[in-house]
Amino acid sequence: MSMYKTYFVTTFRNIIRNKLVSILNVSGLAVGLAASILILKYVQDEFSYDQFHANKDLIYRVQHNFLKGGQIDFQSARTFPKVGPAIEDEFPEAEKYCRLFKKYRGGNVQYEDVSFNEDYIIYADPTFFEMFSFELIDGDPPTVLKEVHTAVIEEQHALKYFGNNNPIGKRIKVGSMHGLEEFEITGVIRSPHNSHLKFDLILSYSSLISLFGDDADTEWGWYDFYTYLLLKPGADPKDLESKLPGMVDKYGGERRGSKRVELILQPLTSIHLESDLMMEATQNGDANTVYFLAILAIAILLIAWINYLNMATAGAMERAREVGIKKVVGASRMQLGLQFIIEAAVINLLAIAVSFLLIYMVLPYYNLFTGYPLTAGELFNSWAFVDKVLLLYLIGTLVLGVYPAFVLSSYQPVKVLKGEWKTSSHGLIMRKALVTLQFSASIILITGTILVYQQIQFMQSRELGFNGDDVLIVKAPDVIVDVAQYNRNMESFKTELLRSEHIEQVTITSAIPGRKVGWYIGSSRIGVDQNDARVTLYVATMDNDYFDLLDIQLITGRAYSSETGEDSTNVMINEKAVEMLGFGSAEESLQQKVVLFRDTLTVIGVVSNYFHQSPKEDFSPTAYRLMEAERNYFAIRMETSEYHSVLSNAKKIYASIFPGFAFDYFFLDDFYKGQYDSERKFNNVFNTFSVLAIIIASLGLFALASFTIAQRTKEVGIRKVLGASVSGIFLLFIQDFLKLIFIANGIAIPFVLLVMNNWLNNFAQRITIGAGVFVLAAFIAIMLALLSIIYHAIKATRVNPVKALRSD
Repeated sequence: MSMYKTYFVTTFRNIIRNKLVSILNVSGLAVGLAASILILKYVQDEFSYDQFHANKDLIYRVQHNFLKGGQIDFQSARTFPKVGPAIEDEFPEAEKYCRLFKKYRGGNVQYEDVSFNEDYIIYADPTFFEMFSFELIDGDPPTVLKEVHTAVIEEQHALKYFGNNNPIGKRIKVGSMHGLEEFEITGVIRSPHNSHLKFDLILSYSSLISLFGDDADTEWGWYDFYTYLLLKPGADPKDLESKLPGMVDKYGGERRGSKRVELILQPLTSIHLESDLMMEATQNGDANTVYFLAILAIAILLIAWINYLNMATAGAMERAREVGIKKVVGASRMQLGLQFIIEAAVINLLAIAVSFLLIYMVLPYYNLFTGYPLTAGELFNSWAFVDKVLLLYLIGTLVLGVYPAFVLSSYQPVKVLKGEWKTSSHGLIMRKALVTLQFSASIILITGTILVYQQIQFMQSRELGFNGDDVLIVKAPDVIVDVAQYNRNMESFKTELLRSEHIEQVTITSAIPGRKVGWYIGSSRIGVDQNDARVTLYVATMDNDYFDLLDIQLITGRAYSSETGEDSTNVMINEKAVEMLGFGSAEESLQQKVVLFRDTLTVIGVVSNYFHQSPKEDFSPTAYRLMEAERNYFAIRMETSEYHSVLSNAKKIYASIFPGFAFDYFFLDDFYKGQYDSERKFNNVFNTFSVLAIIIASLGLFALASFTIAQRTKEVGIRKVLGASVSGIFLLFIQDFLKLIFIANGIAIPFVLLVMNNWLNNFAQRITIGAGVFVLAAFIAIMLALLSIIYHAIKATRVNPVKALRSD
């Protein structure tokens, strides 16, 4: 016991004796650990999506691919309502199915005098709680969604409508095509953040059948339904998937058979990070981004650990005589090694304590970056946090203790005490390798930071092809009882707005930039082989003022006009649709006939491609129809400085024309910028932690330069006596670091090209990686090296040669 006490006493004496080195070691490790732990927490959260379901490994979502000529035309997360029942009937491997139908743009929900528009309203089969492990706070899982017009409400939304009163048995009204329908609350559910399914309100599937008829149960062609399968234990999903084409032919026939439709089984736990299909339930994450951040966390840890190793081994001269004397008096190599491992353990423990303080301080900013509402209590009391800290502590202690212990305990006493060890190259190659690795990591981070910033700026600075400034968007009510009266009310609201002050233009539309067009159908040209010409077009509906209000450029032909009466039989398309339909040019498409669903329409105009969703996405082939159906947004162009006046007046008009419905609005430019949220968050996280890593590396280089130059004090003295200049001596010091930087660039460049190209390939509009970014990264690395050694080099050159030659 006394031996271990001696080890700890010696450890604390060494820490106190070398205050600067100890402070640099602890602070560098603490910042590195704090940054790595927070990044790994985010990475873990992303990988935790849908992992809480008890049957997660047996649940699969049915992906629907639409084929054209044997090739995939589009891929959708939704499929036909008949698919689930058919698979259960046809294949014993499937234990049960669950279908979800999501209201495209949410809906109005009312309780007494409380009214809100909710975004996530879904209809679900009664098997929902048998298949998934969502926490039902109140209600009976097998029966809560069994009866017509029953509903389960999310707990936070229950507070909005019912306060602290028990919601069970309460009756709410939900907007639908049949007006306001009443639903009885039969359950309260807790919605976890790490689920790819989000819901404010879950309605019984039998209510959907009551609303739409048997089509919602048996239709093979209406692909608006998410379908999940629970397979029996031991069932092979690939084997089941291989049998699906036969079933598709049985139910789909010639039009929807296996030549046109392909069904794929997606593992539930892969959806959040690996699925990016049309009509996803929510915006999913990105596996490449998560792996990118995991690499960043590892790089930060490596830099922090390398700092410690370099300083420990470079400072060996301070400990060499101590080791030599202990060996002379009988200390074994194991005992000496244990001393250095204990020192590493203590330094790591101090670093972890400081890292906890840093995490506590930066947690609000972490939440802002990631969007996770994480509290210090939840983090520090979580075993998922504690096990990472323990793992990093054990790995750090071993990594930081074993190598220095091996190096220092291997010194031969006679050589050490004679001073011959100073001329040995022992450990020099290893230190250079570690410094090179550190420079490589820094260059990778510098280059990555520049490229991420450039890509985000590139997207944000792109000409979008429309003007969304000073545009207010107001959602129309989703309740339609009398279609004719509803459309008259829509036109009345537009008319009254146009009579108001400070409003320049108003249009009614189904499509607003920043939200993917939700209606897509198979389309074809008249006069050519229908199988060859059939493509998938997105369909947006609007009135005459849409293109003018958003300043979307007309390429050729004409736009819709109130002066012509036949435009309901016409259609406008964008340049991408011209390409997909096989027209040679925009001009060639004019007056050509195309089929959309069951309507044959004449192309009268072509508009330019514009980034309707985001510059991250490719242009979508889109048809624009002049029709009243599906229009559910009012776009209002205002005078710039009169937002409050317009908003106040619009609320009053809305309340008079649509009484009892919530006034739901947003500004188009802010809404559109939301498309960049995930990229901006990634940019903030990556850049912040990269800068921290580079600072840690600079601290390590600063300390290492101090040791390295101190070891060459006598050499400096000799060179000065022989007439060497200060600049010549300074170049002598820097040239070693420059060699390592060039080697580090050779290591970093292939890695950056591989990883960054992989990340940039996620963007339809992306930058190219040029040589300039590597030159800039190398220049920054050289500047960091210069700043790290310049102070020590100048200090060494100013030492009196006589004193230098007397140094040991």
